[in-house]
Amino acid sequence: MAEGKWINGLTPAMPVADAARVVLAARFEVVRQYLPLAAARPYEDVEYVHQLRVGTRRAGAALRVFGACLPRKHLRAAKGALRGLRRAAGDARDWDVFLLALADAAGTDPADRPAFDFLAGYALGERSAAQARLVAAADDAGPRFAADTAVLPGHVRPPRGTDAPATFGELATANSASSASASATRWRCSPRASPIRSGRNSTRRSRDCKRRWARCRTPPSAASGCQRCGSG
Repeated sequence: MAEGKWINGLTPAMPVADAARVVLAARFEVVRQYLPLAAARPYEDVEYVHQLRVGTRRAGAALRVFGACLPRKHLRAAKGALRGLRRAAGDARDWDVFLLALADAAGTDPADRPAFDFLAGYALGERSAAQARLVAAADDAGPRFAADTAVLPGHVRPPRGTDAPATFGELATANSASSASASATRWRCSPRASPIRSGRNSTRRSRDCKRRWARCRTPPSAASGCQRCGSG
């Protein structure tokens, strides 16, 4: 099983279909391993959710790279299941990271304690809600994902078309060139970096929570109190 970034057994001369079977099997196995752990025992080890999030991202990337080797029906089903699992794992992981950062930043000044306690309580509530969504996603998509991805490598076929890459090396070269071209086009059209926008309410709440924390740590003046958060 390939939990890391690299997968053993791949060579540039390997036919694309053979490489697809190796990569897809390895990436799907990571998701199948960590999904039940992240859903049932998330507080035993935060790495369960972390590895699930990373695994779903890498599995999605593998589907994008080798999509031409799969029947459209099977490709669409696998992408849909992964999308729901990735979002749920991402929400839970965001709050895990926030709670870890909060614990590391907690100081010894008693004046800071109320702010830390408030943020910790709020974040734990949001983390619990995110876990409920992750469990629901696992119950909804998990069994179907496990069954579909166990047989999906068997549906792999060589990519079609006269200009389709024949080897894994050719595919990697084509994807690298395509990614570089797309990045250059994006930066030409938008020279200034756009703000990161997320459609997930949980992520927005996490950022708002961090801003409140920073504001509440601003020492209030004797006359006016904390003008940023209204305390004092």
